[in-house]
Amino acid sequence: IDCEGFDMAGRKRLAEFVYGDEKLYFVWVLVEPEELDGIELAMVQEYGSAKYVSPDFSAFTEARAALRKDVPEILFYAPIASAQFEAWFSQAQ
Repeated sequence: IDCEGFDMAGRKRLAEFVYGDEKLYFVWVLVEPEELDGIELAMVQEYGSAKYVSPDFSAFTEARAALRKDVPEILFYAPIASAQFEAWFSQAQ
């Protein structure tokens, strides 16, 4: 489900809610490239150090959240999707 005008971090954004088997699996929230440094700093302050860091993302797996840098967006994922995303993060380092 695409949601135009999703309010996050003081701006209206595009968010994509992805469902499977009638459950929410993950949410992508698009951000602007110039916001990445500030968002990453806020995520470190909120969640602690990222477990996985690469040029393309910083993954805060304890919080099931990540900041994607190659396509600027924030990811939040459900416990059911944890194994899938941790596999991606660990292989992409």
